[in-house]
Amino acid sequence: MKTAEELMRITKSKIPDLVLDIMDGVEEHVIKRIEEEANKGSTYYTINLKKGINFIKEELLKECMNLAKIFEDSGYLVSIDDDGNGYYIDFMISLSWNGEIYIPRGYISKLNHLYETNINNEIKDCSTCKNNVEYPPPHTCDICKSLDQEEVYEMWEGKGNGR
Repeated sequence: MKTAEELMRITKSKIPDLVLDIMDGVEEHVIKRIEEEANKGSTYYTINLKKGINFIKEELLKECMNLAKIFEDSGYLVSIDDDGNGYYIDFMISLSWNGEIYIPRGYISKLNHLYETNINNEIKDCSTCKNNVEYPPPHTCDICKSLDQEEVYEMWEGKGNGR
């Protein structure tokens, strides 16, 4: 019989493949849908990425942020929120092309805000915060709201210039 540690190594080795399976075709889908939404007169598009396994959350978030940066380079504003319940992942990626961040208002009380580009193209995530260098933060934060941790609460503050 394998030990729990051996099984965890096996599980972790599968994470990249699981994340690739989820992200497969997402960029192409979003490109098609944002054009369709613009043709209908909309100024945003939101896509949900759901998975019933929470242990891939960090890797999936990194891939979502990579996707967000691709669209930001073309002038879109992007927010990524988590509407999951701790047992499953439900990332909502919202892209807007009217100069305003779009966050689905019906979900605002449930969402854990993980990523936002503001109007000044300032990225608010762990990599740009003076309190931390990588996700997940060693504290509870107003941006990522990692409320499952009991550490000190911190407000996001930009590196270097106090933004």
